[in-house]
Amino acid sequence: QMPDAAGLMREAQRLNREGSLAQASDAARAAMLAGRKRGGLDFTELDAGALLIDLLYKQARYDEARSAAEEQIAHWEQQAADSGRSSRRDSRVTHRLGQAIEASMMAGERTEVARLQGKLFAVVSPDPGLWRMLPDEPRLRYDLADFSMPLMLGQWKLTKFEPAQKRDSNTIVLYTQELPGGRLSAEIALSYDEAQRKQSAAERQ
Repeated sequence: QMPDAAGLMREAQRLNREGSLAQASDAARAAMLAGRKRGGLDFTELDAGALLIDLLYKQARYDEARSAAEEQIAHWEQQAADSGRSSRRDSRVTHRLGQAIEASMMAGERTEVARLQGKLFAVVSPDPGLWRMLPDEPRLRYDLADFSMPLMLGQWKLTKFEPAQKRDSNTIVLYTQELPGGRLSAEIALSYDEAQRKQSAAERQ
């Protein structure tokens, strides 16, 4: 009898602990696919997919890690389309896109980073009257404040963009950079001050 998704996941975790990363990657992929067969939102599928990307990362198989993340995103988008739902602002999709951006940067594929950032912008679907992505520059522009941010700067790259749902909420932008000893993160929170809109430029000083 073939092991079920949970059994395959335990096997992947055991192999990971033992340092058998290639075999653990195969087991994690098998667990993810077995989880999909159960249909719906399957947490083993989600966890196994995350483990697969992590394992490929550990082996410096960055292009494969990006492909694995994109394959999972395509599967969820197809699931949503089949059930008549939208994958707009799906947190699973935006998280995997962030991982795919990280992997592409590690692989030195800056054109892939830009493409995936464009997809992230499309998935989070901000108000077009407030936000624009300018791929030629490349920058993320907040028109309301006449303010823009780079999508890439040196080894820093935008990996997360959560536009505010309401005017009194924060927009969150995350930049990351990989270093030999770990990852640096810089999170920026942007907010709109309704009171300042009524003030003159001198009063805002």
